[in-house]
Amino acid sequence: MIGLVSTAVVAFVLTVASLPAFGSAASADAGCGRDGRPACTILRPVPQGSHRSVAADAPACVVVVGGLGSPPNDDFFDPILDRLGTTSDGRPFRAFRFGWDRGDRYRYDTYGAIDRSALTLRALIRDLSDECVTTDVLAHSMGGVVADRAFSMGVSAADGVTAYVPLASPHNGSFDARAVRFGVELDDTYAALASTVAQRTGLHDPTSAAVRDLAVRRSPRPPRGVVAVRQKLVHDLMVLHGDLADRRMDVRELLPTSLDEFEAHSGIVHNARAVDVAVRTIREHAVPGDDRTDAERRAASLAARAVQRYWGGVVAAAGLAMADVAAGAVISGAVRNGDADDLGEFGERLGSHLADGADLVQAALALRTPLPFSFFEMLVPTVVDRD
Repeated sequence: MIGLVSTAVVAFVLTVASLPAFGSAASADAGCGRDGRPACTILRPVPQGSHRSVAADAPACVVVVGGLGSPPNDDFFDPILDRLGTTSDGRPFRAFRFGWDRGDRYRYDTYGAIDRSALTLRALIRDLSDECVTTDVLAHSMGGVVADRAFSMGVSAADGVTAYVPLASPHNGSFDARAVRFGVELDDTYAALASTVAQRTGLHDPTSAAVRDLAVRRSPRPPRGVVAVRQKLVHDLMVLHGDLADRRMDVRELLPTSLDEFEAHSGIVHNARAVDVAVRTIREHAVPGDDRTDAERRAASLAARAVQRYWGGVVAAAGLAMADVAAGAVISGAVRNGDADDLGEFGERLGSHLADGADLVQAALALRTPLPFSFFEMLVPTVVDRD
């Protein structure tokens, strides 16, 4: 998700310089799959009995799922894949890059709708179930959200899946994406401007179906019969503390240990502890114990909360500023043209985003708290809470 906030800021600057006529844009539905409940309509879990017939010499397979805008032949996961070697019984590991190794049959549009990608991923995993003695899923960033949806659609241990290792994934939805969406989706013209800026600057398109889906709030339930561990670096600006917190899951926020992890979102594969946990989980089909000291865990939690407080506040303020510009342009244009329908339509759009707007206001206002009080507010839940 690198570049979403940059896209938003650039779009804001361009819009201030030249305010166009504004229309209206559609909003995403945040009603399905929330609070751990089954997803809606076609996304309800599909019961799947064991149907596997695996050859005696079948390899152990690892399906890797890249993030937003990642190339299909992404080598991002190589630091982990190169360390896998063979299984305990001498079987080789075979990696399948989702969207690449099986060609167009399992095409992966990283800017397309997440649910569509999840359906394709489910089909790939079930296709591999007769070829692989086990199948493990290794994902990064949005790839973890795609995998979450595939599990919600019925992928389970019955398909031969044994381990799931997402890295730096916004499982609960992305706060950054919600902030950007609030700023660009109030008006069609504004959204088109942001999309054009993104395409011309090489940034991620904030109006793409994938980004809109990332903005949806959801709390995916743990995959059935599959061991899993979530990991991210504490200073990841793309995936904040609240984006992956879940009491039902093994969640580990890690302190950086080298300069290679300076850019935290992609630097997760250079963190020795994260890589070791990923490799051992896949090879042993069990999540290794957390070897960090209690002080390390608490320091990491406090750092992650601080990043969420301050970076989240900045992102929220940027989203609100863009929304303010969009609202001003729509209202002034409607008044100038005497078009009450535009105002009514804008009001409906604004109403559909009120929950996001309230969260952004709250996050932005948190920046006004003096640092000592802010630190105390974060310290207390860090000491007494482990979410």
